[in-house]
Amino acid sequence: MSYTPISCEQHDLIEIFCMRHNEVAVTLHSGEQFCAQAEDVGIISGQGEWLHFSNHESVRLDQIKAISLA
Repeated sequence: MSYTPISCEQHDLIEIFCMRHNEVAVTLHSGEQFCAQAEDVGIISGQGEWLHFSNHESVRLDQIKAISLA
């Protein structure tokens, strides 16, 4: 599945959550929901941008349907 860039507004919000190490509530397009502490956004070559969490899990940014403070 190819990566689809997200909006600048959503990207900025995710970056702020990471800078503050906020606990966030995430809903994916698949319907999966979870809460985790946002840590960093990084690029994985050929795979797009990923949001990394303190629990060592990651999710590709274009898979996020909604994200907010938990």
